[in-house]
Amino acid sequence: MSRHHPTLSPSAFPKLNLCVQYWPDPVVGKAADRGSNLHSQIESHHQHGTPITDKGAAGAYARAKRYISDVRGVEQTLQLIDADLKELTFGTADMWGYNEDGTLTLVDYKSGTRSDPRSYMQQMAVYALMLMEQTGEESCLSWIVGIDTGTDHVEVWTLENAREIVYGIIERVQAQDEPAVVNQYCKWCQKRTTCPTRLSPALEVISSTEIVPSEMRAMAFTKEWITASPSNASRFLKAYKRLQEVVEDIDPSGIVKGALESGEVLEGWKLQRRKGSERLDTKAVKQRWSELTDEPIPSSIGEDAVSLVEAK
Repeated sequence: MSRHHPTLSPSAFPKLNLCVQYWPDPVVGKAADRGSNLHSQIESHHQHGTPITDKGAAGAYARAKRYISDVRGVEQTLQLIDADLKELTFGTADMWGYNEDGTLTLVDYKSGTRSDPRSYMQQMAVYALMLMEQTGEESCLSWIVGIDTGTDHVEVWTLENAREIVYGIIERVQAQDEPAVVNQYCKWCQKRTTCPTRLSPALEVISSTEIVPSEMRAMAFTKEWITASPSNASRFLKAYKRLQEVVEDIDPSGIVKGALESGEVLEGWKLQRRKGSERLDTKAVKQRWSELTDEPIPSSIGEDAVSLVEAK
């Protein structure tokens, strides 16, 4: 039995629904590592009674047990097989079984603060479909259980609508007749530094500015062109450095941020507020503090920050 196309993991389906050119970046970040750790804690607790040290994960597990009274599987691998017995996709169901009414039910734990359940719907359709085809059931409930948010969302699936969503995306990916679409998942795509749709606006600005030598303005600054020779890389770097100097001098992000703070609406941008994080003082300050007193050094609390981010 073959492995599926690398883009067709269940978690990729929401991204592929927006852009069929999406290709997952294999680099795993801290958030993903933390999520894996919390999942492991929950699984170990369910299987062996090991205490869950994370309060949010403990609460999520307790709620999940209310949604699934008859647990049939935990961290179980599921597959979607086509008519030729080839594997289209596979994934791991966090927990599945039947609720008190005897309805097939699955739970997917989500860490982090993303609260919009719509961003996971295509992924849940994949899990629900795999589970229904495995069990022979015609309907399924999927619960998104928030570890950090403490909020949950349930979706009702039928075999028909789950198939429509999942196979619709698979057919679009296999056809590959749609251009790339810029969206909120671009930063997780392996093609983000080469995608023409994403890079063309920036390249148009670079090509039209007087900072770029006139003989270079008509060139396509693709990754292939830049890496074709040291000479090309050198010429591009010089143009980039000149543009960088102008950006630092003018501070366009400050202009955009100021306009948004005053209430003006600018397409493609929004303000995002973040709480200041606790941080230790510098090494030099800590050394000086120890010379003056035996008291423990206090930590400093940063002020709330307002950041400028792209609005997809």
